[in-house]
Amino acid sequence: MVTLTCFFEQGQDLGQIYVDQDDVEARVLDGTIDPAWLSEEGHNALTRNTMWVFGTDVGAMRGDSCNFASGTCTPRIGPELNNTWSRVETGTNTVQAIKKDGTLWAWGCNVYGQVGDKTIIDRSSPVQEASSTTTWDLMVYGTGGDHVLATKTNGTLWSWGNNGAFKLGNGDATGANQSSPVQEITSSTWISIGMNGSGSFGVKSNGTLWAWGCNGNPTTGAQNLGVNCSDGVCLLCPVQEASSATNWCFVGSTKTGAQSAIKTDGTLWAWGGNCAGEVGDNTSVNRSSPTQETTSSTDWCFSHHANGTAIAIKNEGTLWGWGLNGTRFVVGPGAQTTSFSSPVQEFSQSYGWCKASGCFHMMGLKIDGTLWGWTNFSFSGETGTNGVFSCSPVQEFHSLTTWCDVAARSFATFAIKG
Repeated sequence: MVTLTCFFEQGQDLGQIYVDQDDVEARVLDGTIDPAWLSEEGHNALTRNTMWVFGTDVGAMRGDSCNFASGTCTPRIGPELNNTWSRVETGTNTVQAIKKDGTLWAWGCNVYGQVGDKTIIDRSSPVQEASSTTTWDLMVYGTGGDHVLATKTNGTLWSWGNNGAFKLGNGDATGANQSSPVQEITSSTWISIGMNGSGSFGVKSNGTLWAWGCNGNPTTGAQNLGVNCSDGVCLLCPVQEASSATNWCFVGSTKTGAQSAIKTDGTLWAWGGNCAGEVGDNTSVNRSSPTQETTSSTDWCFSHHANGTAIAIKNEGTLWGWGLNGTRFVVGPGAQTTSFSSPVQEFSQSYGWCKASGCFHMMGLKIDGTLWGWTNFSFSGETGTNGVFSCSPVQEFHSLTTWCDVAARSFATFAIKG
């Protein structure tokens, strides 16, 4: 029998929370719970479908009160003791999350309206998007661009937030920001969505891949949209990628650098900035249209690009990386500075990976529900490994086995327990 007692006043936790399980007390520290004090049964009962955070607090994103100054903090429950979360995504300083009932919530910085509640007021706790829809299915949030893409269960695509590069896809030539969800102009049915700082991407139900936003990275000159148009061209609504292929099934998201997508035949393709080899074609030449990675493998199932680093997973559960190596992603047993222009398997060569997310550090989920983090350095405990950081994957401190989603941003990680 689990009994929870919570006392809140004006958003502050004034009381304590106890778990009556074999006389085990859940010790409460400043409104957060240290799961090390819980029995396994008590822990599972308390934390199912809760969201956890570790790392630094930027723009009131974290929502808990753990002190991360020492860089040794371990995962804590937050931003609220609400056993309803199913998916999470993070951006520069805003968090987007979907609950089990299909509603979508956000908190953090809201200067562009990216919280979606028809305001530009920053939020320190979850606020539901303005339409109160209960059929949200997938969402992605751009670290560099502060805009949101989300699909509903009927396949329609919606966007809000920063529209400075026309990346909302709503056809608005003024580039006006949107503080609540607006449907993309084609009203198509979408099966996968992705984005980078100045562009948005989606795969339609007919297997075609589309892009919109502004083409070209002001720093690298890379043509990031993959539609083979001139540098600096902006697309107000979706335009099909250059090859006009009809067998795309997945498109990833990226912080900066290359963008990637996967076809139904299991091949992986990328385009955009390639100065560190992040396209994976064994060159450092920027690509304006999709280019296949050099191994020509046919069993890729997931891809993600962090800051100049690509990371991808094969059907067999192995995890691979290429691009910038060292501080953001490492594939060797020690600190590395060499960049890789084609896929290299992560050092542990383990199996069972199913999702990864990264920025200046990398987090990975395995099918056994374990959560792992790695980096060449750790600023503020963002890997959840209690100050232990390594160039190869290290399991989060409490060795929990029911993690179901993870999202990383600069110096912080958000994760959900199933």
